[in-house]
Amino acid sequence: MLAHLKSFCLPSAKNQAALFDSRGTPMRSRLLFLALLLALVLFCMPTYARADQVSDNKVIVPPPSSTASALQLEETADQLRARKDYNQAIAYYHAAMKQDPKNAVLFNKCGIAQLQLNDTGGAIKNFKKALKLHPNYAEAFNNLGAAYYMEKSYKKAISQYNKAIALRDYVATFHANLGTAWFARQKIDIAMQQYARALQLDPDVMLRTSQVGIAAQVSSPEDRAQLNFVLAKLYARQGDVERSIQCLRKAKDFGYSRMNDIYKDPEFAYVRNDPRFTGIMDEVGK
Repeated sequence: MLAHLKSFCLPSAKNQAALFDSRGTPMRSRLLFLALLLALVLFCMPTYARADQVSDNKVIVPPPSSTASALQLEETADQLRARKDYNQAIAYYHAAMKQDPKNAVLFNKCGIAQLQLNDTGGAIKNFKKALKLHPNYAEAFNNLGAAYYMEKSYKKAISQYNKAIALRDYVATFHANLGTAWFARQKIDIAMQQYARALQLDPDVMLRTSQVGIAAQVSSPEDRAQLNFVLAKLYARQGDVERSIQCLRKAKDFGYSRMNDIYKDPEFAYVRNDPRFTGIMDEVGK
């Protein structure tokens, strides 16, 4: 079709006289029309995804190879999980686990992928298997706690988070997750103690989301609003106005109903002097 259009739009010298009207004036309008027609045809020509792609840009990965090593399968699974292609990642982890059934890391990673699909039952099974293979696997205890949290089994979640902390007290995420579980049980003072410890270890831990992140765990906008207000107060207590302002804005966006309490709380004294605080409170009054 393109070859035909080219010969139609670009005549030979013999036929160039046809591009002039009876007065000898170039027929620019016809040239413009034909050029637009060609552009339209090119624009509308269908494009085809490669054989290894689908329309939503997800890569189609072949089934796990029986000749691939456990390490190769794990690496492919990690890449798929990073792309949020959890179903295919799980298939590759399962293939790797068959070849290396005593590798606790594989069971833990597979459980994380299952959590992303809300398959808490499968995740719990794999985290427990990881712990059977590696009884001091702190990350597996933490992730098992996250699975229980997603099932709203907060008491079990707290127990697992405490086990993770007993093994690795210096990991901020463990303390943040424990604080979130206590928060879910409305034990705000205990939650704040754990959040304070988490912030001491990593000032940005509460501003990030991970595979079992804080924001994903808190169940309702009201809880998220209160959580961000609590975090704003903790950051203000540490003199971190920047992060306190960030959390106050989130609390406002989630509809925290007691924003005016800030005016009476001495721990927000420095924050109240920040022009951004005034902007947030002006929005609350609207």
